[in-house]
Amino acid sequence: MRYDDVHEPGDDRPGRIPDDAEDGPVGTPVLPGWVGDRRERARLAVDRLLPTRAARLAGAAYVLVTLAHLVLVMPYLGLLDPVVVAGVGVDLPRVTQSVMMPLLALTFFLATPPYRLAGKPRERPRLVLLVFLALGLGWAGDTAPGLVPPDLTFLAMIGPFLLAQVAYVLAFRPFAASSPVRRVPVVAAYGVVGLAVVGACAPQLVASGASGAAYLAGLIVYCAVICTMAILAWGVHRLAGIGAIVFLVSDAVIALTSFTAAVMWEPFAMWSGVLVMTTYGVAQALIVVGVLRRVLR
Repeated sequence: MRYDDVHEPGDDRPGRIPDDAEDGPVGTPVLPGWVGDRRERARLAVDRLLPTRAARLAGAAYVLVTLAHLVLVMPYLGLLDPVVVAGVGVDLPRVTQSVMMPLLALTFFLATPPYRLAGKPRERPRLVLLVFLALGLGWAGDTAPGLVPPDLTFLAMIGPFLLAQVAYVLAFRPFAASSPVRRVPVVAAYGVVGLAVVGACAPQLVASGASGAAYLAGLIVYCAVICTMAILAWGVHRLAGIGAIVFLVSDAVIALTSFTAAVMWEPFAMWSGVLVMTTYGVAQALIVVGVLRRVLR
């Protein structure tokens, strides 16, 4: 008789299967209990943020389209050239970029049915409506540059995004008391970041004459508004605050590649598109999630 053929109740020798183990297919891996617990917590967290099946499907579509866009804009893959469909050239990166914000806005809309929100029934609060407006203006900033002459693309982008940041400021302002807006070191830190971006871009813009000076003035205004938004976002939720910081990084990269010699550094110039769109997609999603954490019951 072999040693393994003997198994008394309570035998806890290494390698023995417990008496109360559930039967299952041979070779089926047994995951630790904490894995199942984390999966369940993650599922419950998603269900709380996206309470309807339609919202979860729209959110998944946003993630997939964003990932597809990042693949399309990656260097070396050769996917930036237009694809001919029915004799017409289709700019796939432009298409995916123009779809991102509508999908995120749809997710936000489906996740905020009035009956789930605090306040008056059948009515979305001011915060939700202004965030809708900001996402719509972000979509305008994504699509407008492809509709104007090349020398106007930057203005067509920065104009709608400046209005989007103003909408975010108006949305977050009622929560200023919970934000670090009165903490001088925090405000100073954001101010230093904004001044650093302006200072890095100023020499090239000033050297460009009157048109460069106009761009510089617009950049100063934009940096002031987005830094204000980033500070106020902390009053809504910490995820919104983190998203606002990521948004600031995204826009700083755009400014540096547009108005400084950083664009001449080949690795930075080559990967800047991926960096900008990654941070942009993550930033907008984090802001939306932070707002959902604030408004959902």
